[in-house]
Amino acid sequence: MTLAALFSKPAALPVVPKVVQQLIQSFQRDDVSIAQIAEQLAADPVLSAKTLRLANSAYFHVSRHIGTVDDALRMLGFVMVRNLVVGCGVSGAFKGVQGIDLPRFWRHSAHTAAVARWLAPHAQLNGDKAFTIGLLQGVGQLVMHAADAAQVRPLDDACDPLSRERAALERERLGYHHGEVGGELARRWNFPAAISDPMA
Repeated sequence: MTLAALFSKPAALPVVPKVVQQLIQSFQRDDVSIAQIAEQLAADPVLSAKTLRLANSAYFHVSRHIGTVDDALRMLGFVMVRNLVVGCGVSGAFKGVQGIDLPRFWRHSAHTAAVARWLAPHAQLNGDKAFTIGLLQGVGQLVMHAADAAQVRPLDDACDPLSRERAALERERLGYHHGEVGGELARRWNFPAAISDPMA
């Protein structure tokens, strides 16, 4: 199956909330308004609830309950809230993907994002952008499994989807790898090239 054929299947192009696309686009703008983003996020009750649940989790050790998106922005900062919303929005687009242990996949993605943010300053790169790319770098696996689980099952039997050797095996057997699939998905979601190109 070619990359074009893969994306011709409806399951290969899940819908991501509009506010996630707007937040990703904000990486390209210096004049982004926190109030405007808060208003857009508040208009998506499901994403707002998930963001607030995460903001109130033990991970952030906040001293008081965060009850609104504005509170989250004030206490955690725009960058952290943006990353939470992007993570919630993208993970919500993929549910029940065959052949992938989703909790393990998202844990791996979160660890990759944290390491990417830590490494970025050493390469004179934007740590926040690196975090987002790290968080999204594996979504091509989800697309491939959602669109054609039967085709990737032999690959899963030969090599764990999260293994660093996986991309080489995919390229050898399919002619493309999950990074390219993720980059193409990001382009179709209208993410800026600064996000989609490194993903690919």
